Amino acid sequence: MEESQTPLSDLISEHARVRTPESFARFVDSFRKSTVGVIANGLPEGVTKFVSTAEHPISVGQTKHAGGHCMALAFADPVAFARKFGLKFNAGMPGEALLRGILLNPKSEGVLVNSAKDEVSIVIDRKAILSLPGFSG
Repeated sequence: MEESQTPLSDLISEHARVRTPESFARFVDSFRKSTVGVIANGLPEGVTKFVSTAEHPISVGQTKHAGGHCMALAFADPVAFARKFGLKFNAGMPGEALLRGILLNPKSEGVLVNSAKDEVSIVIDRKAILSLPGFSG
């Protein structure tokens, strides 16, 4: 069987279909291990790898969602997403690092993850992040 080019988006579709705690947990576990597309603000032009520091900070693009809640914006399966919807992001970031960064920003209420397969998204809210093993408030 051929490996999916959209494994994270497949899990978004699964959760949208069955809406169980188990399907959400599978998605979040995979998200943590994946690289997702993000809009990196303050990224120096032309760099291929960059680490945000106090002297050279970058931030992740935010969006307003569900009644004005501030959410980090992420794009599942970046290569497939760009192929289907265009390049809406300018950097890749490990999902685990994005979740940790959300907890550093008191205004961010979570992350809105856009699927590479369909025009559908899923939210990982701050409460869900704080409940993950290795995370605390």
